[in-house]
Amino acid sequence: KKLSQSLRALAKVNDPNLKLVIAGVLQDDVKQECEALINADPRVTFLGWQSSDELTKLLCAADVYLQPGTQSATMQHSLCCGCAVILEAVASHKPYVDENGWLINSNESLASVLSKLSTDRIDQKKAASLSFAKRMLDYQEMAKKLLTNGN
Repeated sequence: KKLSQSLRALAKVNDPNLKLVIAGVLQDDVKQECEALINADPRVTFLGWQSSDELTKLLCAADVYLQPGTQSATMQHSLCCGCAVILEAVASHKPYVDENGWLINSNESLASVLSKLSTDRIDQKKAASLSFAKRMLDYQEMAKKLLTNGN
């Protein structure tokens, strides 16, 4: 459901420079609707399931990662790859978004963010994501914090 909403929000934005690459599996309950929306917009590419190495390459090549649902390991991986993020405004996402992206709560807010992407400072947001990941998601840093707080 969230994917079809995201595709509809993209369709509202008339910017030929926006490209959406979708990796993963289309669930049966939304497959037909999503395929129609994907086929209707030449800016959208559906790649299907990707290996972890392929997914890392995609994330490293991306400017922005869109997570229309709840938190996932892929969202955290996108921060480590330096993606700016557009995340659903759920409590678990709030710690991951500051100067590195946007929290959204509706189709209209996603369309609004997408329409501003070409004028926003994406490079600064990408750098902020990478900085956040180095501070908060790096295993060595996490281990240091655990050892320091545990003594």
